[in-house]
Amino acid sequence: MDKKGVSEVIGYILTFSAVVTVVTIVYVGGMPLIKRTQENSVFQSMETAFFTIQSNVEKVALGQSPARTVKVRVSQGSLSLSNGSWMNISWTGNPQGRNFTYQSLVFMLGNRGIAYENGAVIEYFPNSSIIVSKPKIVFLNVSGKKYLYISIINVSGAFSKGGSVAELTIQQYPDEMNATSVLVATGNVRYVNISVGGSYSQAWIYYLEEVNASFSDMDFSPPSPHKNYVNVSSPSNFTLTLVVHNVTIG
Repeated sequence: MDKKGVSEVIGYILTFSAVVTVVTIVYVGGMPLIKRTQENSVFQSMETAFFTIQSNVEKVALGQSPARTVKVRVSQGSLSLSNGSWMNISWTGNPQGRNFTYQSLVFMLGNRGIAYENGAVIEYFPNSSIIVSKPKIVFLNVSGKKYLYISIINVSGAFSKGGSVAELTIQQYPDEMNATSVLVATGNVRYVNISVGGSYSQAWIYYLEEVNASFSDMDFSPPSPHKNYVNVSSPSNFTLTLVVHNVTIG
């Protein structure tokens, strides 16, 4: 028997086994990392797209353009409009307040998400959410005079897309009963109570408490995770302006 030939075969088998072992280790250990890297890249790209959507919705809502079109590549995950979010606002002279419901444009990839809701861009993680681009809700304290401007951007429509390029058409409301911009309230008040509900209420309460601290000249402290309202009050009157903008996405 040719011992040299046997040793070459054994050497080949050992080399092949080593290569297979290394490839397996790299595949098992590296693929999750590669997948996470790809998902992070998609998520960051989609975040930028949502900032563009926010800007275009605002242009339509404020009457700067009758319609806008935004193309978004949905290479992974899904993009759709969802229901269930609301904001109730009451103020001096109107303790019952007004209730506003609106849809959210949501991108989901695994257990992470990005949403456009009521003028804000929100990032969602398991058990938490945070506003990464502010809505048009502004508290101002100018030379002792205080102003609270609340712009509700009511988005509605029917839209769902995944796995390709999504084309979003953003338009003003088509009928007079739902005019694009409606002034709900304006005048001097002593308090405004804002309650919120929906998947991203934690992000809203955190944001509202943060700006309320600035408005009321208080130190900001993180709110309770179970809190669903913020009460803005002042010992002297301040000016409230509440406007609703109606926009469709299809």
